[in-house]
Amino acid sequence: TGGHKVEVRTEGPDAASESHDVRVEPGQVAAIDAKVIPPPAPKVERRSNPTSAHPNDAGKGTIQLGVGLPAVAEMRISAGVIDNLQGGLEIRNIAQVLTEFELQGTYRLAGTKAFAVAAMGGIGGGMGAEERNSFTLPAKGIASLLLGDASAFSMYAQFRFSSDKVNKAATERATSSQFPIGLQGEIMYSKALNLWAKVEMDFVFAAGRPIYNELHSILNNQIRGGLGLTWLFN
Repeated sequence: TGGHKVEVRTEGPDAASESHDVRVEPGQVAAIDAKVIPPPAPKVERRSNPTSAHPNDAGKGTIQLGVGLPAVAEMRISAGVIDNLQGGLEIRNIAQVLTEFELQGTYRLAGTKAFAVAAMGGIGGGMGAEERNSFTLPAKGIASLLLGDASAFSMYAQFRFSSDKVNKAATERATSSQFPIGLQGEIMYSKALNLWAKVEMDFVFAAGRPIYNELHSILNNQIRGGLGLTWLFN
């Protein structure tokens, strides 16, 4: 009889408890209605692999630096905006011929711990010597195999439309399309660095992009690629 404190507890690593003050009088039976709600499981955040179909988690950011063809040098700044959505800015340089800036967004459409599918879209433009300028519209589909918590290997198909003023003497803009299919991988190097590489081939539009010929025709090779580093930060 008298006052009692009753604690109801669930079992397991995520145990939850609920306390009740109960007073029992002689000859009475006290019943307790306890609704113990376990705490929500903590969200599991995966290491960032921004070249894959698994975008950066919200609040996570990356900076990628690389070299290759057709972009002689490139930099990509990406950050998770909300769950499954990543936004970023890509900067591509082709020596004195052209420097392009492209806003991009990547959305994860579906996936598991081992596999993911995403879509990317963007819009951009650039400037270069001899009054060169450009306008670009890319769209990309990515399918990735996620290996453990640190590596990803992907296959992608990308359509890219561009409209360029090739040089000062050009009286009309040169429009072109590209449709490369490629493979890319990204692996952990250290706690804050990943290594990435890609190779692609355009099976549809063999002529490439006319403005690339202003530097060298090798930039319009059907086989292209690149490699570089990814720096991860919060």
